[in-house]
Amino acid sequence: MEKYPDKLYSVPESVVGIMLQIMEMIPDKGILLNDLKELMSNVDTNDFIDALTCLYAIQAIKYNSFYFIEKSC
Repeated sequence: MEKYPDKLYSVPESVVGIMLQIMEMIPDKGILLNDLKELMSNVDTNDFIDALTCLYAIQAIKYNSFYFIEKSC
């Protein structure tokens, strides 16, 4: 279930917080999706995918291949 900031979830626990964590974890040279998921093993898989989708939608990340992720900026 998507967690957006509200009275029940603080920003760090929400999709927005997970998006920020993902951006911090992606090095300048990029990272494989499986390696990124291992680094963020404490995050629920559905929330992880939601955060990646949001980052891709706002063009903060790009996929160079199916499994390789880089920052766009």
